[in-house]
Amino acid sequence: MADKNNNASFDYKQYVQWAEESKTAPLPRKQIDLGEKKIEVFALPGYKDHVGRYIYSGTSATSAVNKNEYSIRRFLQSKSPLALIHKGFNVGTFAVENSRGQITGYLSQMVFDYWVDQISKKNFEAITLVSALGSTSLDLLADSQFGVNRFIGEYERLIQDRLFTKEAVEYKTHFFPSYYAELYRIFQIKPNKKGRPGVFAQVTRECFYSLFPGEANDIFDERNSARTFYNHQFLTEDGNKIFNQVMNSFLTFLRGCSPGKLSGFLVQYQNVYGTGFQMNLDLDM
Repeated sequence: MADKNNNASFDYKQYVQWAEESKTAPLPRKQIDLGEKKIEVFALPGYKDHVGRYIYSGTSATSAVNKNEYSIRRFLQSKSPLALIHKGFNVGTFAVENSRGQITGYLSQMVFDYWVDQISKKNFEAITLVSALGSTSLDLLADSQFGVNRFIGEYERLIQDRLFTKEAVEYKTHFFPSYYAELYRIFQIKPNKKGRPGVFAQVTRECFYSLFPGEANDIFDERNSARTFYNHQFLTEDGNKIFNQVMNSFLTFLRGCSPGKLSGFLVQYQNVYGTGFQMNLDLDM
């Protein structure tokens, strides 16, 4: 059957054949860097000469919008109008470079339609991702018309600049008082006039901001190197919206945490969030 799910120059029969051939010739792999969101992409044969000969890891596609891999499978089996066009296309498994396991190979249109479906479920990470990719892709098409060729890093920076300001601004966003109250409870520390404990800053950087798209900590290190300002003074309007979205999610997590030491807290964090937006392959080990 023709590959109606993608504009790429191959059909379903070819897709199945490449899945089998990958067992002896694993697919090359790269990452599309969207700040802390890193989307795994794998090149199919002929990718240099034909548009769209790529497949995507289910785990990286779903982690990018803070969901687990099963959610894209559930989407493709659903009655969503966005899923209907993919009916009859059974995704296969592919061997890839530098892995003993295999990944499930989703087509780009499947991944994008899944993200759009997540928007209908009010997934703010998906809203921001699709908006950023959409506007950036539109600029890419405009560049093509004007004969402008840019390095991919410039497009990554365009997406980051949707979330972060170049210079500090008068901030509208604050850490909620309940955020610190929960940290005092979890680490069993009593507030004092000497300032907040160092472990709070560690949790904020390594846990809270690692859930924030756009490589937040690297941007803050670059633009607020002297620590003259609060980091959240470098957020755009979109960045402020994401801050509040992540804060509400993180507070729900904190309220369910058991008191204890940092090591125990980090175990609880990883059980809920994994490692933030750091992507892992969906491997069948």
